[in-house]
Amino acid sequence: SIRCVPEFCKQLVSDWCQKILQRFTAHQHSSYLYAVEILISAYHRDAEMRPFIFELFHRMTDIGLANLTADQQALHDKVELVEDFFGIFDRSLRFSPDMVSASAILDRVISLACVCMRIERKPTAESVYAFLES
Repeated sequence: SIRCVPEFCKQLVSDWCQKILQRFTAHQHSSYLYAVEILISAYHRDAEMRPFIFELFHRMTDIGLANLTADQQALHDKVELVEDFFGIFDRSLRFSPDMVSASAILDRVISLACVCMRIERKPTAESVYAFLES
């Protein structure tokens, strides 16, 4: 419904951002990162929504990076998180490159991408390489 009726859904974005962040902080499921990708693609041009999306992107990617770098030997056990972590950066680079360039962790994300290149699962590798290509 966000893509079909974005104006209607706008009134819910602030609440959604809070809930997504709370749940991702508690559980770090990759689907929460994907939800943020959808919000970015829908509202990247909306001046009213950008502050919510901007803050959510930065907080979520900080948490995701901490999770993924805590034990790099376990990355093969977190392929969905790896895939959506790089997916959010790739989509953000396409829709809102200023959001990514303002990220204080971008250098560490690029370093992590180099480590993740060894993951052979095709969808995960495609996400890593798409981010590097962008």
